[in-house]
Amino acid sequence: FRTVQNVQILLLNGAVIAFLAMGQTFVLLTGGIDLSTGSNVAMTGVLVAVLMKDGLPWEIAVPLAISAGVLLGVFNGVFIHYVRLPAFIVTFCTFGVAASIPMIITGANSVSVKDPDFALIGRGNVLGLPMPIFLVLVAAVVLTVILRYTPLGVQIYATGGNAEASRLAGVNIGRTIITVYA
Repeated sequence: FRTVQNVQILLLNGAVIAFLAMGQTFVLLTGGIDLSTGSNVAMTGVLVAVLMKDGLPWEIAVPLAISAGVLLGVFNGVFIHYVRLPAFIVTFCTFGVAASIPMIITGANSVSVKDPDFALIGRGNVLGLPMPIFLVLVAAVVLTVILRYTPLGVQIYATGGNAEASRLAGVNIGRTIITVYA
């Protein structure tokens, strides 16, 4: 059971969850919660597949799909901070919307992606590591640097610790909330 291949399979299966957890960490540090992350991943994944099926190269389809996911996060942040709705309610609503969009645009059918270059993201290797594991490691390093060594990281911790004191200290709470949800 304790083989390199089994460890790689476990890490590959956990890669998507690791990405979700890293994003959710930022939200949780501000005192919020985001229930829509899984649906957002499904929505952006189907969106990139549909865009590629319609003829866009993956180099254009991927940023467009990621932009759609970021817009969903911005929507969450705006409604949570400026409309002052509870994060649980806002993200539960966007969870439903984001889960429905893939069903609507595909008619609840699967979409095949035939571009071999796109397959490198999920099945390629870098330095002997499967690409998803490599990307998780890169993201973990980048997000750790953001939290530890940037003003945004300090503002995220401050907002979660005491939003009112952070606001009085000059932290733009709205921008911080919107950024972590995006």
